[in-house]
Amino acid sequence: MAVLHYIHMRDSIRRQQIESGKTSARRRARIVLWSLPVLAALGLGVWLYGVNRHVDTVIAATEERTSQATIAFDELLPTLVQRRIDRENAENEAVRELVYQRTLDGYTTPPTLTNSRCNYLTSHDDPSAIDVLVSKKNCLIPLGYEPTTKTVYGATLQTEAADAYKQMIDAATADGYSIAATSSYRSYASQVSTYRYWLNYSGREEADAYSAYPGYSEHQTGLAADLGTPGCALGCFGRSAAYTWMNENAYKYGFIERYSDGEEAVTGYSYEPWHWRYVGIDTATEYRKSGATTLEEFWGTS
Repeated sequence: MAVLHYIHMRDSIRRQQIESGKTSARRRARIVLWSLPVLAALGLGVWLYGVNRHVDTVIAATEERTSQATIAFDELLPTLVQRRIDRENAENEAVRELVYQRTLDGYTTPPTLTNSRCNYLTSHDDPSAIDVLVSKKNCLIPLGYEPTTKTVYGATLQTEAADAYKQMIDAATADGYSIAATSSYRSYASQVSTYRYWLNYSGREEADAYSAYPGYSEHQTGLAADLGTPGCALGCFGRSAAYTWMNENAYKYGFIERYSDGEEAVTGYSYEPWHWRYVGIDTATEYRKSGATTLEEFWGTS
């Protein structure tokens, strides 16, 4: 009986151990299963942290390179702009010299331009528009441009300008002032003759101060007229009562004094109180209100 009792006790203990082992195994399994999401979350967090650190490092490096590139570009930009200006000036000067040489030789037709340009304006560059800007820096394109004109009171002008000119002269006459055009539209060929006259009269430096190369003259647009009063033209006109009337009233008809005193560095021309340019009533009125003394200033061009 003692032996049987021993065997029974041993088997009972073993069953308890086995059951306990199974319980422990299940407990460990549950712990492992419960731990997996936590471990996965921790692992994901560590991975995300690493990714974020890497991203931050990449962003910081990119920002640094961008900053350095921006600084380098900002430092280089003035040089690039100046190079472009120098190139445009060189090309313009090349065309001017070509036109000058042909004018000097008496050619009455414009040269054919290939690689060089003489007008880099991005606005006010349509020769048929009343807001075209023509100067020693900005030629007409094409150089031989010819407007549609009509002649009134001895002045040949672009059609719209001619109608406005007639109204202005009628108003001046009604107020007791006699004003007439001494020069108006000049074709490319006519400007060749005009420039050659001043060139022979006073030499190139002085001729350039008060005369334009063919293709660079406002007169070729049909929008400009040189005015005078009986017994008084050119500089004398600026001291006349008729000039005072023009200063006070010309804008009402769309005309402005184009080459003001003291603006030679901007316009490229000496003071010409006789030279009046048609820009239209609205523009002339705004021009007067603005206090501007050159179209370059008013239009923000050069």
